[in-house]
Amino acid sequence: IVVNKWFLSFLALCAVIVGVVWVQDSVMPKEVSSSVSSTTAAYVNGESIKKEQLFNELYKLEGETVLDGLINKKLIEQEARKSNLQATEEEITKDLDKIKSDLGSEYESALAGNQMTEAELKENIALHIVQQKMFSDKV
Repeated sequence: IVVNKWFLSFLALCAVIVGVVWVQDSVMPKEVSSSVSSTTAAYVNGESIKKEQLFNELYKLEGETVLDGLINKKLIEQEARKSNLQATEEEITKDLDKIKSDLGSEYESALAGNQMTEAELKENIALHIVQQKMFSDKV
């Protein structure tokens, strides 16, 4: 199956971002997570793992790549607002349908494997469309 590079890039970026949030929920039972402070990510047999430790380890893994992606996303969003560029629902649906067609029966498992909802994917598609519009205006 051939999948667009941008789709894979978005999936990877979103997976890392969602992973940061997911770690706290999956590592601890709900009764423990409700008692976790703003500086503690988890408790292991009464000993805390600080959020700073968690983020330092995550940063070592792919931090610069993720940070670059977040910076680029923010710049695209700001430029889109400034230039009044938006993706239409029709454009988003067209690209989403193409992705679903390319992935076929693996679409749902690709989303689940990357801990991404269809709504998050649609947001990423919209961002990509806006980015394409920005660059097509410059060429």
